[in-house]
Amino acid sequence: MKPLPTNINDGLFTQAVVQYEILQFNIVHGISGRKEMDKKMSGFLTATKKIRDSLLGIDDSPNKIALGFGLGLFLGVLPGTGILAAVVCSVALRVNKAASLAGALLVNTWINIVAFPFALIVGGFVFRIDPALLKVKWLALLDHFTWNALLDTLILYAALAVFVGYLLLGLIMGIVGYAICLFAVVWTRKNLVNKKKSVN
Repeated sequence: MKPLPTNINDGLFTQAVVQYEILQFNIVHGISGRKEMDKKMSGFLTATKKIRDSLLGIDDSPNKIALGFGLGLFLGVLPGTGILAAVVCSVALRVNKAASLAGALLVNTWINIVAFPFALIVGGFVFRIDPALLKVKWLALLDHFTWNALLDTLILYAALAVFVGYLLLGLIMGIVGYAICLFAVVWTRKNLVNKKKSVN
């Protein structure tokens, strides 16, 4: 088992988490003023760019880096999983741990707010249930949770449909993230080799 690469800045992931928490707080509680919003988004984008630059600098095969990043995106989208699951699964599947962690940090939790409507639509399409009805049943389950409510067949279908929606969205994001990361790592390394050849 390879240790985490030493060229990853220790504070990088902490910065990304702090910027994510600020962004999530602002989404939930609102922000006073456009300048403040721009400042917060600028910090979040800066942290995202640092994650990107660190991914491109990892000393591992491009395939392992891309697989780790895709796995992190997939697990980051699924509710109830995230950073710890990404690291554990990356160790079990022998893909790059730092890339998996970066992918999970990039989308963990905040994407659930954005992905919930899409999960309802995809899950409703798969199970042929109206997404509006799914939303009503899902919110009713969350507002008035009882163990007996889980026995309601429609609520079980709603929960299953939402989970399947998240699963499919996670798979799509993981595959797209894998392809983009693989292309970026291969392209960056190829350009570095060409630059070294032109210097020599």
